[in-house]
Amino acid sequence: GRWRVEFRTDPGSKDAVQGMTLRIEEFLPERLKLELDAQKTLRPGEPLRLVAEADYLYGAPAAGNRFTAKLAVAVEQHPLEALPGWFFGDPTLTLPKEAQDVIDTALDADGVLRQDIPLPKEARPVTPIAAILTGSVYETGGRSVNRGLKRVLWPADTLVGVRPLFDDAEGSDANAEAGFQIARYGQDGAPRAGKGLRVSLIREHRDYHWTYQEDGGWGYAFTRRFETIETRVVDVGSAPVRLHFPVEWGEYRLDVYDPATRLTTRYPFRAGWSWDDQN
Repeated sequence: GRWRVEFRTDPGSKDAVQGMTLRIEEFLPERLKLELDAQKTLRPGEPLRLVAEADYLYGAPAAGNRFTAKLAVAVEQHPLEALPGWFFGDPTLTLPKEAQDVIDTALDADGVLRQDIPLPKEARPVTPIAAILTGSVYETGGRSVNRGLKRVLWPADTLVGVRPLFDDAEGSDANAEAGFQIARYGQDGAPRAGKGLRVSLIREHRDYHWTYQEDGGWGYAFTRRFETIETRVVDVGSAPVRLHFPVEWGEYRLDVYDPATRLTTRYPFRAGWSWDDQN
């Protein structure tokens, strides 16, 4: 049942300093197993081809059991696990923030479901996008067994990666040289040569203004303006190209346009101290 634990500095006081609610239930082991599968990677315009298979642990298929699934999408800046510290794609792309209900049906007589699930229209093939599916199969009494599946949409066979030569969380120093490595990689993680990559350093300017709301009072907001500081054209081979750009204090972005794929990799970063710093 439900219980509440309360903490008091004075045992005789009616008012609790702090409290928390607990729910105690009898633990029941799972009686179903659920496996989810799909193609290894997604290509532009291709749905997620889901295969779900559920069985009771004693061997019988979960024939006719209810199956539901939710699908979430997010920009995948690290599609290659073998390249930690490298950033790909465009994190400025706006995607739905909430997972969407995509399946609510029954499994067939073999406890299997095969269904193509299209990605949301906002998931345009201009950046790697992670498709994250959560599937649930239900017992007769309504208890569910949940499993997850993640696949990545590759908008092209080769993508440009950016590796900052500074701590990504801390940002670059202000009034200094911000260093980067630039390279092209295939889905196998191997480097690919490329010519005429256009690398641009873009500075973000923020114009702040006061706002007022009747329920919240005075506050502030800002509008963004972007200024291209410098553009260079580089060729890349089997080894990454190293570039340095002088930066002042503020918000910046490195854009790398690949004429072969017509895709732009964007890496936002900060130079110098920020209000978000905790020290």
